[in-house]
Parts: sequence; C-alpha cells; structure tokens
Amino acid sequence: MSQDRFPTFTRTVSGLVDITPKAFIMLLALAVMIGGVWTYYNIIWSVELNRELKQWQQQGLPLTMAEVIPKKVPDAENAAPIYMQVFNVSFDPGKQPKTKMNLAGLTDAEDKLVEEYVTGEDRRKAQRVRTITSRPEAEQTLQVLRLASQRKKAVFPVEWENGFSALFPHLKCFRVGVRLVAANALLLAADGQVDEALDWCAVGLGMASHVESEPTVIAQLVAIVMRQRILDAVEEIIASRSVPENAGRHLLEELQAIDLQGAYAEAVKSEAAFGRHAFMQFRSKPDWLAEVMPTEPPGTVAVWSLYCSWLGGPLRSHDEAAYLGIMRRQLEATTRPWVEAQSSYEAIDSQIQRAGTMPFLTRALTPVFSRLACRKDITEARVDLGRIALMLKSYKQQHGQYPASLDELAQRQNTEMPTDPFSGKAYIYTRQGEGFMAYSIGSDGDDDDGAEPEKKNVVEADGDIIWRATR
Repeated sequence: MSQDRFPTFTRTVSGLVDITPKAFIMLLALAVMIGGVWTYYNIIWSVELNRELKQWQQQGLPLTMAEVIPKKVPDAENAAPIYMQVFNVSFDPGKQPKTKMNLAGLTDAEDKLVEEYVTGEDRRKAQRVRTITSRPEAEQTLQVLRLASQRKKAVFPVEWENGFSALFPHLKCFRVGVRLVAANALLLAADGQVDEALDWCAVGLGMASHVESEPTVIAQLVAIVMRQRILDAVEEIIASRSVPENAGRHLLEELQAIDLQGAYAEAVKSEAAFGRHAFMQFRSKPDWLAEVMPTEPPGTVAVWSLYCSWLGGPLRSHDEAAYLGIMRRQLEATTRPWVEAQSSYEAIDSQIQRAGTMPFLTRALTPVFSRLACRKDITEARVDLGRIALMLKSYKQQHGQYPASLDELAQRQNTEMPTDPFSGKAYIYTRQGEGFMAYSIGSDGDDDDGAEPEKKNVVEADGDIIWRATR
C-alpha cells in the first residue's frame, strides 16, 4: 500500500513519534517535581510531628489511651456496682436495656416536676414532690445513692478502647439522682431537719465527685451541673435558718475535698489522648475516616479519600502536630485560674474559629475549652462561698454574731481562707442586719457591689457570684 494514498495518517503518526519523547520527558519532570514536593513536606511535617511528640514526652503529658483510662478497683472499694443496683443502663452498644426508664421509676413528667421544684421554678409543687420521694422505689434509690456516695472511688465499665465512640449512659442517671437528693434535702429542711438535710447535700456532692473522677469533658460538665444543684439547695437551706452545732460537718468535709482544678486538668489530658487515639486509628485504618466524615458538599468524598491515601501521609502528620500543639497550649492554660488564663483561652479560641488556618482533623477534633474553664471557676467560687458560709454559721452558733471580717473568721477557725479565682484576691464579705453577704466578682472581672446577674452560674454574665444569709 502506498503511503501517498494516506498523507494525513502519515503526517499524524510522524507527528506523534516526534512528540512522544517530549511528552514523556515533560510527564517525568512533572512526576519528579510532585514527588520532590511530596518528599519535602513529608520530611518537614514528620519532623514537626516528632518535635511535638518529644515535647509531650518531656513534659510527661499522655499520648495514649492507656495513660488516662481510670484504673480498675476492687468491687469492695468501688461505688459503681452499688450505683448499678438502681441504674438501668448498659455500656455495651449491642446490649441496651429492653425497657428504658428514669431512675427510681420516675416518669418524664415526674422527673420534670422534681427538677422544677429543685431549681425553684415552682415551690408550690412541694407536696407532689414529697409524694414522689416517699414512694418505696424512690426511697430505696435514695438509700442506694447514699451508700454509694460514701465510697471514695467509682469506676464504671466504660469501653474506653472505643475512644470518642465510648458510651456514658450512667451520666443521665446521675443527673436525675442528684435532683432527687436535692429535693429530699429541701423537703427535710422544710420539716425542720436541717442537720439531716445538710447530710443529704453531702451525698449529692459525693456523687458529683464520682462523676468528676471520670477523665472526660462531658463528665466535668455533668459534675458542674450536679454541684450547682446541691449548692443552690445548701444556700436555701441555711440562708434563713440557724445551723445546729456540728451540723453540716460532713458537708464541709466534702466541700474541702473538692479539687476542681485537678479534675479539669485530667479531663483535658484525657481529651488530648482521645484525639491522638483517633489519629492513630485513622493511620491504621484510613478507610474508616472516609466512612465517618461528611459527604457534602460535592467533591468532599474525593478530598477525604485523597487525605486517607498514602499521598495524604504528610498532611496527616502536619494535622496531628497541629492538634497536639493546640492541646498542649490548652493543657498549659488549665494550670491557671480564669483571671490568669483568659487571654490564653481567647487566643486559642480565635485560632480554632479561623477554621481555614487549621488542618482537617484538628478542626474537627479540637474542642473550645474556654467556656468550660469559666464554668469550672464559677463552680469553684460557689464551692468556696459554701465553705465560707458554713464556717460563718458555725462561728455565729459559737459567738452569737458573725465576725467583722473573713480574717477574723480565719483566725478563730484556725484555717486559711480561699481566694476568688476571678480576682486572685480574698472574697468580699459584709454583715447585713442579722445576716451576711459574701461574694466573688464573677467572670466579668468587675466588682458590682453584690449585684447578682439575671441568671446564676452563667458564663460571662454581668454581676457577682453571691451567697446571702438573712440570719
């Protein structure tokens, strides 16, 4: 066949023969360039991650779940088996209770009724609440809670190895339980049994300490709410009543034993270890990340698939280093009270909120701790004021009147007064008629002369954190 009959075909083949070597060279050069960039960042970001890991090791910070999981304790010392006598929950996702019910057999409406009574929304419901707490099932539950609260430790069978997927169904039972305890205390006080009422408040604080001992952020939040319920009840019980000699001794011991700062720091350490555990899971099973991440907007699946592949290795190293860096700064802030750490938290929060400046997983896994830190210090102020109030009541019982100052109280009680976490100075105290007022300046940092915010226990509320007694 003559080539003259197919001139176009001949020219095309000839052109391809001439172009192919050039195209190959260009593709090879592009591959070498991409490979060079990948290698460069793989080295740079691996060094960055190793440097961050080394800092964690040098500072003795946890890098694995095994370092933060609560250690098992014998059943004879563990409050959890006692609680589980009345907690209708399972920690195994595949073995949930067949029948869901509230603690002590309360209906949702009854639980709401107790909550409204305890929070002071409607005290006209006292008789209806008394009917609930006097039922045999409620009385038995209260006695179990009291017995459990007396043990030092509570370690529940949480499946910690599941990391962020672990279940904590017992926390709801604690929330319902502390409302029952607070309601019982208020009813006893209304009957004139102040000493017994304060002992039940100590039960509630013991329960909160058990919750707080679990090193998770959600546990800290639940413990804070539980303490707020109990402290509100204590304030109401002693505000207009005399406190008999030695009454409230057990309660004062519980208040003195509270270590909010230490528990909060352990929770943040645990959160960091949970996050690191997630990165390790993604590294060993990258397909899992693609399964749990969102699929919208269009193209998201392709981005996650690339991130999970070996090509995304350098970016994952950079991501983990960024996460550990932010969490290390969060941990450093936990060692200081709000008045000193506020600027650090604000800088971290600002960085987290600028999502575009952060890698993928760091953006998804990094919590904002500033509000929890502030709520923790609000609770710390309430705990301190509760201690001061009980000591003031004891002083008046002994001397017939309140002291002129907290310095005088400290000298007579042979103790050191706590300092306000929001000012770093002594709490403010004044006598008012037959009673007194003691307060913290609150999270706004301003002394409002004892003016209360519209709502108690609210972050960044204008006003002071007040504890008043009228006699």
